[in-house]
Amino acid sequence: MKKDNEKFIYKFEIKPRRRRPLAKLIIVCVLIGLILKFSNINIHPLVNDYGADFLWAMMMYFTVAMFLRSTRSKHVLIISILICFSLEFLQLYETKELLELKKNPIIKLIFGTTFLVSDLIVYFIGNIVAIMIEKVFLRREKKFLFEDLLNRD
Repeated sequence: MKKDNEKFIYKFEIKPRRRRPLAKLIIVCVLIGLILKFSNINIHPLVNDYGADFLWAMMMYFTVAMFLRSTRSKHVLIISILICFSLEFLQLYETKELLELKKNPIIKLIFGTTFLVSDLIVYFIGNIVAIMIEKVFLRREKKFLFEDLLNRD
């Protein structure tokens, strides 16, 4: 039975993310993104214009989450958004070396070709959807730890 003068600290420890589900989500995002980018499927103008960017942002979130397994989701979100925005702003900076690199189709696919503010909005929304997918479908178990304040040394 708890006495009135006892105080407890309630802490919880989150288990690290599992890599396999994140890797599967990355593969799905890449495959669907490539299909949207290179096929002539006309689904909806928004999907045709921004679907690949949306999936790229989600893939970036899942990639960062896979490498930073024990990091809180909001920190992974911030890092992922910073990476997405940095690569988009990099398109404003053009040098001979970058223009030569962008001739490579893979580099062109990763870095893009033109800066658009709408891409920044899509990256933000894609990252938010990715964190929601992680919270709903990839729940991590929490271990609750109780520490007695009075018995601490």
